[in-house]
Amino acid sequence: MGGLYEHIGMSIETISRGENSGLFSSSDGFTDSERKVVVALLQDIYEQFTRKAAQGRGMEVDALKDLAGGKVYTGRVAKHNGLVDEVGTLQDAIDAAKTKANLGPDEEVSLMVLPEPKNPLEALLGGDAESQREASLYLGGLLRVAPELRPALQRAWQLKQMLREPGALIMPYSIDIR
Repeated sequence: MGGLYEHIGMSIETISRGENSGLFSSSDGFTDSERKVVVALLQDIYEQFTRKAAQGRGMEVDALKDLAGGKVYTGRVAKHNGLVDEVGTLQDAIDAAKTKANLGPDEEVSLMVLPEPKNPLEALLGGDAESQREASLYLGGLLRVAPELRPALQRAWQLKQMLREPGALIMPYSIDIR
């Protein structure tokens, strides 16, 4: 991000104390020490994942690692290698879940998608309090760099608020108070 910051005329001054205190800096790359910490963390996560995956598949960890390691398989090959139970569609998975739940094939079930998808405007401006706080911090920084975006962002926010209501009327003009 350091190059982007420089390109848009933004500078960042970092004051830190401790060998790895700049680990998550968005403007500087990793030092050798920070890189070692991140690599060790990633290796630990990978070890946990492969151990749990091998246990869940009923395989030895070394056998799973021989198959894994960043390799990509088609569904049929993954099944042949014991990495998946079945190959199929979402509907096949729903049918299998119905069978396990002792439901008839024609019995209706509801599909719940979580988390609920956001509309693009809500994804940008945030829907809940936490994402609104993040958005306001982001937008505040953006407006300091590009204040000319304020009118467009205000209109987008107003539109978002209006679309929450059951009916919305948008006039073919807007009023700017200065």
